[in-house]
Amino acid sequence: MNRPSVTVAVSALDEAANIKRFLESVLNQVEGNFLLERILVISDGSQDATAEIARSMSSEKIEVRAYAERKGKSFRLNEINAGLTSDIVAQFDADVILEHDHVLHDLIQPLIYKNDVGMCGGNPLPFTPVTFMEKAIKCSLDSYLPLRSELNNGNNIYSAMGCMLAYRKEFIQKVTVPNTTVADDMFLYFSCLSLGYAYAPVPSATVRYRLPQTLKDHIKQNTRFASGPMKMKEYFPSDLVD
Repeated sequence: MNRPSVTVAVSALDEAANIKRFLESVLNQVEGNFLLERILVISDGSQDATAEIARSMSSEKIEVRAYAERKGKSFRLNEINAGLTSDIVAQFDADVILEHDHVLHDLIQPLIYKNDVGMCGGNPLPFTPVTFMEKAIKCSLDSYLPLRSELNNGNNIYSAMGCMLAYRKEFIQKVTVPNTTVADDMFLYFSCLSLGYAYAPVPSATVRYRLPQTLKDHIKQNTRFASGPMKMKEYFPSDLVD
């Protein structure tokens, strides 16, 4: 691709506390060999000022869609991908911050220079823990993080985290994420492999995110992680998931 166009997209639910910082970190990206065509913010039933804050940002590239009814992340991802006009879409969670001004540049390099790559994952890292629960989770995370780089030279599902992923248009428009799936990132990773595309990890593309701050949030997140592989076997061959 010769200076491909890129859409940055996010589906947000009550993210007023961080949406401005997230958008500022996107607007600060150095474009270089790509063109940032659009930043799409979908407020999926937010009850706070997420949409209003996003609309207050002084950039013509930001498009905000605010819906009163919550449909869920999978539904909104399908909406984003169905209407995609850019060559590449980079999807983020609204509670992250891009750590440096070349995150987008780094994240999409395999999609530009390797024709067989359909999907890229970055390197999400947690903010410094504050609460007791965050500190406890960080202890287990420290033993888990090396898997991203050491297992199969980084080409594995553990680096395909839903808080930051990028896709080639021709791949992602072939995929419909089931609304009932508990792990859209797992579904997209296995879809990439099943459709014959390669997946590429990009360790230098880092974002910061907040770990679960309460026991309730931690249980909710781990329930999704634990049930994900079982759910994936409803859509993909068991040996692939295993």
